[in-house]
Amino acid sequence: MNEGWIKLHRQILDDPLYFAEPFTRMQAFIDLILIANIKQTTFFKRGIKITVERGQTARSEDELAERWKWSRGKVRRFLMEQQNDGKIVQQKSHVCSCISVVNYDKYQIDDTTDSTTNDTTDSTTDSTTKNKKEKNNILSTSTTRTHVRDGTTEDGDPEDDIDKDIEQLKASVIWIEQICMKHKILPDQLPEIFDAFAAECRCNGLKRHQDLKDAQRHFNNWLRIYKQNSNGNNSKSSHQRTSPADNIEAAQRAEIERTARIIAASKK
Repeated sequence: MNEGWIKLHRQILDDPLYFAEPFTRMQAFIDLILIANIKQTTFFKRGIKITVERGQTARSEDELAERWKWSRGKVRRFLMEQQNDGKIVQQKSHVCSCISVVNYDKYQIDDTTDSTTNDTTDSTTDSTTKNKKEKNNILSTSTTRTHVRDGTTEDGDPEDDIDKDIEQLKASVIWIEQICMKHKILPDQLPEIFDAFAAECRCNGLKRHQDLKDAQRHFNNWLRIYKQNSNGNNSKSSHQRTSPADNIEAAQRAEIERTARIIAASKK
């Protein structure tokens, strides 16, 4: 099995050979890593602010088809194949499409780390050291996540990061648009809904989520029940506005069921 790393500078994109002929499938995947954002950036499209995170690219299928010298259908099939293999995640809206490279940080080490490496250092030793560090990081992450659900660190100290989770949710512009369309809510309703979600998390003793996707999944399931309860109350009284507190009991039941599923899955 091949091990170790090679340094591939983005200046390779300037080489005439890079675009000399239609891309292979592997070259297309490597190209996604090369064109993915190194850090968060924002731009406006149709007057809407779009945030592209580290490890993401906002290239459309048409742009990739022209870049790779493929048909649009081939690009669509390739991206779906990569997503099914767990290599990328696609996020689409009526404004733009965004592609996230899974495990981007494993493919892209910070330049500051590489630049401080002594050029005379033996390459085998350097590769071995990096592999050991990666294994230790994976073990450290696994250990920390066992404490996430009860809201404690490895030292047993409680940490409340719900507000940080909410800020990350608010910054996910494309996901916000999808949530609003799916649940038929207006953007100006979101601040109150996010406050109710944060209160619900704290009522259930949840201090933080495993990651952004876990928070998005939790919020989406909770909002479905929240909306169902709100619609039920609105049918009884069209003049009385639903309070976030009216939805807590139903959402608590959903959170208890969700926690039970997580515990059952961890025992397998």
